[in-house]
Amino acid sequence: MTPGTRIVRSCELVDNVWSQVQELCNSLSALTLAALKNDDFQNLRSAGPWIADWDRAPSGWGSTAYAMSFPVAEKRRRKATIDGWINFQVSVFGSGIPPLQSKDADSVGPVIHVSYWHVQTTFRESGKFLEFPWAMDDNLQVKNERLLLWDSQQDGVLPEWTFTTRLLELATEDALSTAILQPLKCLLSNIESGVMLLNTLSGNVSYTQDVDKELGPVLVASA
Repeated sequence: MTPGTRIVRSCELVDNVWSQVQELCNSLSALTLAALKNDDFQNLRSAGPWIADWDRAPSGWGSTAYAMSFPVAEKRRRKATIDGWINFQVSVFGSGIPPLQSKDADSVGPVIHVSYWHVQTTFRESGKFLEFPWAMDDNLQVKNERLLLWDSQQDGVLPEWTFTTRLLELATEDALSTAILQPLKCLLSNIESGVMLLNTLSGNVSYTQDVDKELGPVLVASA
């Protein structure tokens, strides 16, 4: 195979991957909007249109990740306000892929990070998105190796959290509903019940801690 042919084949592969990612995200967006319309997220309602964002590859050509953020507010709120964001970050390669504790193990592959945060996921400067290495802090807990939980001490404020699922497990709308929408609904209602549900689902990334020479304790994925 000539160098020119390899370049063409590589471009075709990348284009095909992102076409599939976009199709998956379109389905996930429709499912999420329907769930918000049907009041499936307990006391939360839609608080405006959802926002999309792309991350750029280090070379400047192409993207490593795509994010969708859905603003939500408590139903009791009458004024125009946003209390939190349901975020989906699809990372195909790059810093959004959780590193494995065992350096000799295979990569976890492309993933989708599902979060409830007080801010939207954005890859812009000073924005918030999940990338690694991620240093541990006093507010971050890893619950049952499945859920990253930033527990808020403020009364009436929902805690922030993230769970991660392998993208290759999500080939159908039924898979999206089972692996993403159901635990999302459960976690927004009760953290402990949501973690129990995550433990029963295949494809979820397990998190643990490792030590980085510069950052100290950091998050890694376990095989």
